[in-house]
Amino acid sequence: MHLDVTESTELDIYGKRRNWNLSAYFNQFEFNPSLTHLSRLEIVSKVGAGDFSLMIKNASVFDEGLYECDYQDKNNTIENRRYFLQIKALPSEIEFVNSTNDTITGIEQQPLSVVCRVKRGKPPETLTLKRMAITVKAGGHGSIVYRFNPEKIDHNIQFLCEAKSPLTSLPLRKTVKINIKCKFVLTFCIQ
Repeated sequence: MHLDVTESTELDIYGKRRNWNLSAYFNQFEFNPSLTHLSRLEIVSKVGAGDFSLMIKNASVFDEGLYECDYQDKNNTIENRRYFLQIKALPSEIEFVNSTNDTITGIEQQPLSVVCRVKRGKPPETLTLKRMAITVKAGGHGSIVYRFNPEKIDHNIQFLCEAKSPLTSLPLRKTVKINIKCKFVLTFCIQ
């Protein structure tokens, strides 16, 4: 047996059209010896039931893809089933890009960007940016940006970034404090 590769275009589990490479893993008797991860593969069967499963030990993103199984049914007809393997992952590594020690420094009346970034999850997360518990920006995946011209009253306010995933009820969170350098006006009185 050798590693034949064919290409198939299908929608993935998130509805995105992708090209998939299909390689022969197993015939009726043996695994394809050309497979580099052969030691992690096993065919598991239910004795007498005719059910066979491909077991992948320590599955990772490198194993993601379209899997196809050809089998013979009770009427000796060759049937085909397709399965998608896509690893789910929570968002991680949330950070405010332009912060130092959880503080973003800006200058009064000068444009300031609050940028929250996260390592994307699968399925994609939804980002929300809150200023003093009030949502100022929502939506997007991977990063979110809020721009404003700070005033003196914005000194020491907090921003909260949340990455919500459909995989968990607890969002990933990070807070940052705003430090505003104010412009001072000196007034002289001459008598």
